[in-house]
Amino acid sequence: MLLAASLGQAQDDLPRGSIQGVVVDPSGAPVAGAQVVIDSKATGTQAALTTDAAGKYDSGPLVKGAYSVRIETPNYRINRFTLMVRDGQTTNGDRKLVPIDPGPATLQGKISPGELEEFPIDGRDVLNTQQFQPGILIQDGRSLDPTKTGNLGVSIDKVSGQASRYRLDGIDISDETRGDVTQNVARSSVEEVVVSRAALNVATGPTSSGAVSMTTASGTNNLHADVYGLFRDNSALFAKAPGGQNLKFQREDFGGRVGGALIREKAFFFLGGEYVHQDAHRAVVMPSPFQALTGSYSTPFRNTSGTGKLDWQFSKTTHAFYRFAYNFNRAVDDFGDDYSVYQNHDTSPSHTLGLDLTSGEYVHSLRFGILDYHNSLQDATRGLNPLGVSLPVNVRFGDLAGGRVQFGQSPFAPQETDQRNLEGRYDVIRTHRPHTFHFGGSVNWIRTGGYETPYGLAPQVSTALVNGIDPNPLDYPVLFASLSNGQRFSTEHSGFGFPHGAQSDIRLQGYVGDAFRLRQNLTLSLGVHYVRDTERLDTDLARIPCSAANPGVPSVFVPCTGANPLLAQFSNLPGRGLAVTQPNYNFAPQFGFAWDPFHNGRTVVRGGVGVFYDTSLLSNVRLDRPARLSAGLYSATNALSCAPGSAAGTTAVYFPNANGLPTAVRTIDGLDLATQVCGQPVGTVGGAIAHLQTAYHLPDESRISARSLGWRYLHG
Repeated sequence: MLLAASLGQAQDDLPRGSIQGVVVDPSGAPVAGAQVVIDSKATGTQAALTTDAAGKYDSGPLVKGAYSVRIETPNYRINRFTLMVRDGQTTNGDRKLVPIDPGPATLQGKISPGELEEFPIDGRDVLNTQQFQPGILIQDGRSLDPTKTGNLGVSIDKVSGQASRYRLDGIDISDETRGDVTQNVARSSVEEVVVSRAALNVATGPTSSGAVSMTTASGTNNLHADVYGLFRDNSALFAKAPGGQNLKFQREDFGGRVGGALIREKAFFFLGGEYVHQDAHRAVVMPSPFQALTGSYSTPFRNTSGTGKLDWQFSKTTHAFYRFAYNFNRAVDDFGDDYSVYQNHDTSPSHTLGLDLTSGEYVHSLRFGILDYHNSLQDATRGLNPLGVSLPVNVRFGDLAGGRVQFGQSPFAPQETDQRNLEGRYDVIRTHRPHTFHFGGSVNWIRTGGYETPYGLAPQVSTALVNGIDPNPLDYPVLFASLSNGQRFSTEHSGFGFPHGAQSDIRLQGYVGDAFRLRQNLTLSLGVHYVRDTERLDTDLARIPCSAANPGVPSVFVPCTGANPLLAQFSNLPGRGLAVTQPNYNFAPQFGFAWDPFHNGRTVVRGGVGVFYDTSLLSNVRLDRPARLSAGLYSATNALSCAPGSAAGTTAVYFPNANGLPTAVRTIDGLDLATQVCGQPVGTVGGAIAHLQTAYHLPDESRISARSLGWRYLHG
């Protein structure tokens, strides 16, 4: 017993170390009453301490080794760190705590530059990095719209990526005609990506789903550069394509970036670019009884993305930049329609000038941007002939794969879309504790143009398999046919080198908001946003009375007279025939909060309520405007509807004549539509249906002034 006591006393007398420190806030003031927990699993030691009035704590004697330290106090973030204790030494455990900040009410996710480079994603599209955020789904553009083939979309909370708002360096790069984005931005050129998903910031533009904001990288005082190259080939352990096909796939990705100083501390440059060269074949797997037609088609993809940026630091409070971005991509796809393929081609350069100025409590931000976007979609079935014959029509099986089993030229071709944005915006943030005021506005002059001609290259003939077992798709009967009138445009205005088809919109926005820190753990947000689009709803067109219709149109087509609204006769929707009122009072108030219930920065509850306006795509105007114009023929479709058992002469398609009056066509090439076209094999009468569409075409576009009221409302 005496020996054990002597050994214990000797062990206590061995030299020990300790941890001593001072805990302060960001201003350097001591933090009293902070809980300090010192723990070592190796030694089995744990100590719980409290800082005194001077913010000090002292662990007392500790056995040498590694110790984890946790400092926690209400309204500050938990501070965790590891220290090494050595015998006979006092280890410094000073720490400066960071106050909790619930942040804004907006639910958003932010991707840092390092994360962008580390993400294990397929391809280099910067939008693809967002797939790791909750509530985000990356959509292949080919699933959104044929013209978005080659792009990606960011679906926020299960809403289509076409509805998301996209910005690059504060300037809008959204496609105003079809939705989604206009540019593929090089991932190596992007410094940060922020996706806002709910309780959107009061400065966000018109969207009810969410917004994607990208910020490009800048040069620094140090010269930095990197390059990369990736190569893939189907011979390198690739799985077989659908249908067990061993199809070609080869892809090369390469690019790089470089940045540095032109004048140290003053002027900086940055260049980044990426190129994708992909050659592949896409499998087409045909259902029974067409298994013999299973095959593939070539789907080359090319994408070039480049960014250049110049930054000038006038002073510590003033910074300016110029940024140029360019994207070219070309892709072949079928929009799910099997062998009816098209080539989609995008070109989109953009320029942005920016100025950021700090003055006292105010931070001023000015942006001016130009975006030019051109999209062209053309047929790409040349050389693709799975049936072994040249098809004068597009053949569609309505009861197979939702109508996706198709042969022949693409029903989406041809079409072109141009868009030019001129945008200026001014944003101000004023920090006056406990308030952070945010106000500003923008003007965006959006001009679009182009044409769209569904079934413009060939009429689409619909048939059905029912219970058929014939392996030849051309042996099935004609049930329906969609015809194009050959006109390309949907508006009377000229632009972008076309005589018609142009649209213009001036979007005015303004906002004011306040983020009020009611308590250290509670932020309240109040604000109101205003938006006005001038040419989205055809508000420049007056109500059309029935008396304006061509008097030669039979009453069966115009079942009204006098001042009654003409369009109201063809719809059960209230107000259909009235002029559209310009929405001038789109004020959107909103309220939100961010609350840290445990005062430690680990859990934040966000919520909000408000009014959020979405945009109406200009493609909607293409559908609406022709019917509201008092004169002219525009891009439209007609239909041959077949009814089983119809007698000869009872099926007709109505085409407008030179005076804009409907003329019944009951035969083509000497064949009666009811008995000798309808119900006949597609391969036998396809040429006659193609001739029927040719008869529907006008000889030239001079008839755009033809008076045709009453005709278009029924068939346009």
